[in-house]
Amino acid sequence: MLEFLYTGDYTYGIQTNSNMEVQLKPQPEEPLETPAKSSSANTTIGQSHFHAQMYAEGEYFQIPSLKTKAKQYFQNSFMESPTRESFASAIIEVYSVS
Repeated sequence: MLEFLYTGDYTYGIQTNSNMEVQLKPQPEEPLETPAKSSSANTTIGQSHFHAQMYAEGEYFQIPSLKTKAKQYFQNSFMESPTRESFASAIIEVYSVS
């Protein structure tokens, strides 16, 4: 969200330079029935989740332009790979945001 506030856009993924090392915290195990967390999930599913979360942040912090950008990115990433898994995981992500 901060990247969007400074630049008017945001990127998906972790970017590092050669002087910086990124360490991710281990995540607690998720139930196997969540399709987005399965080992066979592709990057499009992850992108759809990320963009849905960015939309939720735009809603929470009342940033309409972030919501618009996230909606556009979500639609593009979702339509790149319209599979059963991507649809199911997107629905779970969208309806689990409270």
